[in-house]
Amino acid sequence: MRKILIILAIILLIVGIVLYLASFRSKNKSAATQLTNTPAAFTNSANNTTPAVKIDPFLQEKDNLTTLAKMFIERYGTWSNQSDFSNFTDLYSYMTDGLKTETQNFVLAQQTALKTTSTYYGLTTRVLSLSLANIVTDTSAEFTANVQQQETKINQTAALSKKVTLDFLKQGADWRVNQISFK
Repeated sequence: MRKILIILAIILLIVGIVLYLASFRSKNKSAATQLTNTPAAFTNSANNTTPAVKIDPFLQEKDNLTTLAKMFIERYGTWSNQSDFSNFTDLYSYMTDGLKTETQNFVLAQQTALKTTSTYYGLTTRVLSLSLANIVTDTSAEFTANVQQQETKINQTAALSKKVTLDFLKQGADWRVNQISFK
């Protein structure tokens, strides 16, 4: 009786594997059929291939610049006295020399002012909306953003709404932030 149960289990296992492989094979055939039945609008009739999609370099650069602007605003506007202002130093490579010097002076002043206190102070910035206000001949761009900042000090939190302007300059092949203003 025990041998019969073992033989039945092996047969059921083999049948299950065969059914699984058969269903897998039919799925592959249907996928291949779908690929060969591509609508004519998506194929090039001369060589029966899908045409290459042309991406507008201006739109791609605008999208990249928008992503960079959002990241920069949120990181630049988020800092605390306990992080030793590392968010600013991490952003130096994205800044023009003028903004880098201005930011270094701000950090130095804040470090000096906050040495006298051990209480926590921090800002967390989140971009709510961002728009490209102006782009001039591929050398400069200006963004405006509405942000929400959460200010925390002495265990109290306050929400602040601000408008940010961010100016980029193109230096060589790279865009650099030339000016940022929170109002």
